[in-house]
Amino acid sequence: MSDPTTLSVLADVAAWMIVAILLGAGAYQAMRALRPGLGWNERGQVMVMAYRATDACLVLMLALLVWSALDAQVKEALPGGEAALSPDEAPPASVSVLATVLFLLLVCVGLLFYLRQVRGLDPAELFGLRRLSWLRALGVALLALPLTLVWVIPSNLLFVEWLKPFWPDLQPQDSVKLFLENGLLDKVAMAGAAVVVAPLVEETVFRGFVYAVLKKHTDGFFAGLVSAALFALAHAHLPSAVPLFVLALGFTVAYERTGSLLVPIFMHALFNGLTLVALLILGEP
Repeated sequence: MSDPTTLSVLADVAAWMIVAILLGAGAYQAMRALRPGLGWNERGQVMVMAYRATDACLVLMLALLVWSALDAQVKEALPGGEAALSPDEAPPASVSVLATVLFLLLVCVGLLFYLRQVRGLDPAELFGLRRLSWLRALGVALLALPLTLVWVIPSNLLFVEWLKPFWPDLQPQDSVKLFLENGLLDKVAMAGAAVVVAPLVEETVFRGFVYAVLKKHTDGFFAGLVSAALFALAHAHLPSAVPLFVLALGFTVAYERTGSLLVPIFMHALFNGLTLVALLILGEP
């Protein structure tokens, strides 16, 4: 687990994202009242008009969930917390990873239930899943991912180099360490979670819902920045924060250009798969 100082920085940023959502939504509503004819959220292919103010409240709750998860990890990492326990006393790291995967699935299922049963919306229509065939969406993802990595890889290198002088102990993500340290069966299970579960869940939550709802109440630029920041913060890893933010922006652009959530889902799956292959080949983060 990351040290409490690192987690505290991420928790503080998450708190500022909550403030940004509140202030941003208010500011955009005021601008719409003054300039109603500008079409603030009409550009792009992502469907947003079906969302309401109640959906914005749910986005705020998800942002609070990200912040509370980071804050809880800060407390665990402090002396006397769970992370400070001896290896014999602390739960296995694999259990924590499994618990995280199950929690993400629960959040995603709850969100889909809310959209379908409470709001009466069709998630397949809402997320543009019928706009492109699976094969065509995969083809677009294969073309779009390299264009995104052109920005992600330099941002990763520059950010890590910038951190090193005053944050020298840069550790890899816990999931990366577990993948490298565990046996074949554990690697297969973690690969399935990374390539299948994570893309489906995270793209549904952060691109399909959070981005679209924020776009409805602000505009695409503001919504893209905030949803990408929440996506990066949810991974609770400071050295990865900036490259994950840039990666999320690439996913958002692909979603807007195609109107199909299948494209960022495939991009996300390909990115995670390539990362795991690189770890296996290099043997280190």
